[in-house]
Amino acid sequence: MMAFPFIATFVVMFVAAVCIEGLSIFTRDYWAGYRAGPEIVFTIYGFIFAACFLPALGVVAFYRWRSKRNEDDKA
Repeated sequence: MMAFPFIATFVVMFVAAVCIEGLSIFTRDYWAGYRAGPEIVFTIYGFIFAACFLPALGVVAFYRWRSKRNEDDKA
């Protein structure tokens, strides 16, 4: 459950970077001239991770609750 939000976040950020900046993100000059700083990148990464993780956590909690309720109904 924890791996998918990390992978989804990476894919979203990578695709967005390629769409916005083009293939220049694969050059050293692009990263050397990056002015926003790592704080901005990690903040955006955190928001995207939360957007991917929270629904996944909600689905897991719902199915656990539903399976427990079904077990209680059968007992």
